[in-house]
Amino acid sequence: MGFQVNNNSIPIVPIKIGEEALTLYLNRLLFDDGIFAGVAVSPVVPPLNAMIRTSYTSSHDKKDLDKVLGSFKKLGTKLGIIPK
Repeated sequence: MGFQVNNNSIPIVPIKIGEEALTLYLNRLLFDDGIFAGVAVSPVVPPLNAMIRTSYTSSHDKKDLDKVLGSFKKLGTKLGIIPK
């Protein structure tokens, strides 16, 4: 899709955005779209390494995951974070 994510086997998936203001704005738009996620900004992460942290459990089904992916794609494209 174009986002930078860590390749790990835990249910927390950090998605690097970079700029703090953009990360906070995207997080708000995701919330408005029904997606709840946390953010990590400086000093928790180095400057310009802000990220949105999503987490998943066995209670999430394919429909839930498709909604999250769809929202990230729609909003990431709208904000110019990922290519069209």
